[in-house]
Amino acid sequence: MDSEQAGILYNQAIRVARHINVSLARDVFGFSDSDNVGKFFFTSMQAVPAFLIPALTGRDERCLIPYAIDQDPHFLVARDVLPKIGYRKPSSIISKFMPALKGSGKMSSSDPNSGIYLDDDPQDREEEDDEIRILWGGRATAEEQRKFGAVPEIDFAYNIYKLLEPDQGGKVRKVYEEYRRGGALLSGEMKQIATDKINEFLEELRARREEVRSEVDAYRFSIDKVMR
Repeated sequence: MDSEQAGILYNQAIRVARHINVSLARDVFGFSDSDNVGKFFFTSMQAVPAFLIPALTGRDERCLIPYAIDQDPHFLVARDVLPKIGYRKPSSIISKFMPALKGSGKMSSSDPNSGIYLDDDPQDREEEDDEIRILWGGRATAEEQRKFGAVPEIDFAYNIYKLLEPDQGGKVRKVYEEYRRGGALLSGEMKQIATDKINEFLEELRARREEVRSEVDAYRFSIDKVMR
């Protein structure tokens, strides 16, 4: 949307930019003199979707923004600025990152080897099962695993499973205790549990995607729809 609708966003972003000085941008984002000017202006563009509909229609509407934690500084600034230009502060739902397959950082579309993609086929996940190989919380050998147990909090397979399993108090707690204790659940078994849960999630997502595929265009942003 930032590029396709840049002409619409830019005029509103200017209004935001008038209330963001260099000192604020440096304090919030850690910018220095070596950062390019685009970084300083970018948060003004990021803020626009939080008030674009009221700005275009004149309707007093609230906005709910879902985003991952790395986007939070932009909307902290937006919450400060928007009342100054006559709009409501946006509400937020902050999502958790899934850990990257490489063992550090986040999954990213810019690095195909870092993530599990929502359009992956289950058979692809089975063929690439060795991607879930970094078991940070597991031990070097099965003997050590049985003796000392794992550290689930830093274990890739466990954390993926925990994010995808809705039964947090039952199944997740049971897996956590068995994996932490050692003996009852080894790293390879934890890896298989995670893989099965990923495939289950992808199957359900695929089915739901097909159900709404013909309706996607109805939810795409366009000026004509907004102004109706």
